[in-house]
Amino acid sequence: MKDALLKDKPRTIVLVAMAVIALHLVNASLFHLEARLAERIALASLSLVVICAAGSFYISEGNGWRAALALALGVPAIIVGVGIHAIHVYELGVEESSFTGIPVLFAGLALTGIGGTLLVRCVHTWWRRLFFAPAAVAVVITLVFPITLAVFATNVPVVPSDTTENPGDRGLAYEDVSFETDHGLTLHAWYIPGHNRAAVITVHGAGSNRSTAMDEAAMLARNGYGVLMVDLEGFGDSDGRANAFGWVGARDIHAATAYLRKRDDLDPDRIGGLGLSMGGEVLLQAAGESSHLKAVIAEGATGRTEDDFDELPASGFLTAIHTVAGLTMETISGEPAPPPLKEMVQHIAPRNVLLIGSQVPDEREIMPMYARLGGPSFELWLIPEERHVGAFDLHREEYEQRVIAFFNRSFGIDGVAASRR
Repeated sequence: MKDALLKDKPRTIVLVAMAVIALHLVNASLFHLEARLAERIALASLSLVVICAAGSFYISEGNGWRAALALALGVPAIIVGVGIHAIHVYELGVEESSFTGIPVLFAGLALTGIGGTLLVRCVHTWWRRLFFAPAAVAVVITLVFPITLAVFATNVPVVPSDTTENPGDRGLAYEDVSFETDHGLTLHAWYIPGHNRAAVITVHGAGSNRSTAMDEAAMLARNGYGVLMVDLEGFGDSDGRANAFGWVGARDIHAATAYLRKRDDLDPDRIGGLGLSMGGEVLLQAAGESSHLKAVIAEGATGRTEDDFDELPASGFLTAIHTVAGLTMETISGEPAPPPLKEMVQHIAPRNVLLIGSQVPDEREIMPMYARLGGPSFELWLIPEERHVGAFDLHREEYEQRVIAFFNRSFGIDGVAASRR
């Protein structure tokens, strides 16, 4: 048996790849799953049984079944390896789970390569084999890519806020604050006190935590505004499970505005928001659901569901991608998809909204649509460069003038008085 396996190198590679997947499943079940010990042991045992059965099946069957089995194990291994572990290593460095997670990616590549080769060999007519290349590309684009995107979006690397810059590093006095959502989750934030009885909630994008809006927060603070820099749920130090598409972020903004409305040093009618990328989309939804946000700036906000793309060129392709990604995220997270932003923006007027975008194709096409649907209380500023959320870095003086003038006007604040210390 041993000699036979050594002579059949592809079969040996497949069995080794299956063993790597089994090891990772056991590791994930026992040490990274939030469940009772008995449930974790049962899941680890089941994983071993399934992989052992798959190995036995692979050895005993012909090329057709071998190809199907290798692909059935290999493609999900690639999705998990890329969507979770490779991205986590890129963002956070090597973690304990990486020691089995990264090998799973290579095991998946090996299984998929061997499975694809066996599948081609099952077709003996050369011209029929030509269909495999476009078919593989179509599967990758319409299924593997959006599913991988969804896996990443529901398994975002958590970057604790105490490992990044805080307002004190900019010479700003601040408070560590926390508050609860309606779902009982605790959100953590920094609050920088202002002196004009107005406050702006800064909302980060999908990549990190509240510290990514530090430049914008410092700018608001030096112009007299209080600033609440919040970690959305699952990001930074906040409880919950993150969603990189911002599906659940609006309820966090409702909790943040409720906290600010209780502060004695603020006017409850002078609460606004400034969001970057995903954060801008979250604010647009929150403003559409509640009148407590009196003014919103959304930079780099595009779409989150298939409905936000159906009026764009190539909408069929984008709609298909987001449909598959959305269904996968709903399955993984148990959270329903949020309402389309193109509907939510129609519920914000007469409150003011400033949309900031760039020449990135999605922004250039979607943000004017939001401005049109929002009506005359919406403003649009598209910078000439193709750089996502790059307006502050590329046009600092104009950015500050526009943003501060927008909030001063929205809250009825005298710009000269507001800038005095």
